[in-house]
Amino acid sequence: MRAFLAILLDPPLRDALSACVRALQAAHPPAHLKWVSDEQHHLTLHFLGEISPAQTEAVTRALAGLPPPTAPLSLTLGGLGAFPNLNRPATLWAGGQDEGGRIAMLAAAYGRALRALGLEIDARHFTPHLTLARVPRDLDPVAIRAVGGWYAAYCDAHVELIGYEVDPKVHRDAGNRADGGRIN
Repeated sequence: MRAFLAILLDPPLRDALSACVRALQAAHPPAHLKWVSDEQHHLTLHFLGEISPAQTEAVTRALAGLPPPTAPLSLTLGGLGAFPNLNRPATLWAGGQDEGGRIAMLAAAYGRALRALGLEIDARHFTPHLTLARVPRDLDPVAIRAVGGWYAAYCDAHVELIGYEVDPKVHRDAGNRADGGRIN
């Protein structure tokens, strides 16, 4: 099963992202992009890749043993960007400012638990972001650069900060945690 740990978005934040995606779509990107549907928006904490049913059960048990966040997590949307960069965009995202660093602390705690299970976890610095679209891998380099230029110009003209609290429940496929979270 392909798995990741993510925080699901509350309706106001999901609605704000949906409005952002609709505005981007209306801005006529220079190539066909794979837009993330409204119901699929989430804040990824860790991508696990393909894991077996036994690993899924081990992850479920390990995360169930961690204390859940005791207060809402605060995320402010601000800025748009691309991974790996705007010259070669593969993923277009809305940035999130992690107020107080509590989301990063949650991601770090989950990362330690996942590493203890022998899972490979991305060692890069956690960057809170919400994926808006993916650039098809089969686009030629000129088209990819055109998408990056279009997106950079859009980013420069349309950045706005929106603050929200996000529910600290983590989404997962393998069943419900005691704190109501899920793994997906």
